[in-house]
Amino acid sequence: MNLPIRPRRLRREILRPMLSRVCLRRSDFIVPVFVTDGRGVRREVASMPGVFQMSVDVSADWLAARAKEGFGAYLVFGVIERERKDDLGSAALDPDNVVCRLLREMRKRQAPMAGITDLCFCEYTSHGHCGPLSADQKTVDNDSTVSRLVE
Repeated sequence: MNLPIRPRRLRREILRPMLSRVCLRRSDFIVPVFVTDGRGVRREVASMPGVFQMSVDVSADWLAARAKEGFGAYLVFGVIERERKDDLGSAALDPDNVVCRLLREMRKRQAPMAGITDLCFCEYTSHGHCGPLSADQKTVDNDSTVSRLVE
């Protein structure tokens, strides 16, 4: 019977003290938030139990509570309705989209958290890819995507 090999690298006298000093605090973590249209919306993501899509008002209250708990940053993912999606991801460039509205609301509340945005068009495109597609409709047109990201 062959037993599996289980290297014990972290038990070596050099690595263990070096790695044992790593200390993570809540302020080191980035909290993900999925923001959607509407008011009073708090909808669980079926594939991620305990994770919710929330409207701007609910997201802002939820993030304020995370700030009080000591979290230092949040990463916003916009979630929009299918009918607002197009081949170019135009809704991502709308200054009044849900991501922009949440960032403005958190700034207004002077929440002590850094707001980080997702720079990808996948949620905003009708085809679900990270940017406009090339002429063959098989791959993302990187140059066009970069131009849109600059916008």
